[in-house]
Amino acid sequence: MANTKTFFIGALLGGIAAGVAVALTTPKSGKEVRADLKDKSNELKEQMHDLLEEGKELTVKVKQVAADNKNLLLDVKADVEKSMNEWSRTTLPNREKIQEEINNIQSSIEQLEKNVTI
Repeated sequence: MANTKTFFIGALLGGIAAGVAVALTTPKSGKEVRADLKDKSNELKEQMHDLLEEGKELTVKVKQVAADNKNLLLDVKADVEKSMNEWSRTTLPNREKIQEEINNIQSSIEQLEKNVTI
């Protein structure tokens, strides 16, 4: 947001400086220069108003996108948690069988070690 504000200020100051430079370097009467400056001032005011309105609209859109993405991420998180819980539940019997087999293998190895040392 700070970069946007800096840009707007820079654009405004650049426009003013350009308008003043053009007004002062053209061979016109004082009345014509004042009229040109007034016109340029009005143009810059309109441009700044337009930029501010666009900035406000952009801010609203960014907030909406952020809110939408937050909700989307929360939904994805819930789906992943649900999937992980389901996977854990469905694999539990197999994990228990595997652990039982590991325990049996360890017991067999211990028994073999006892038989070999005797």
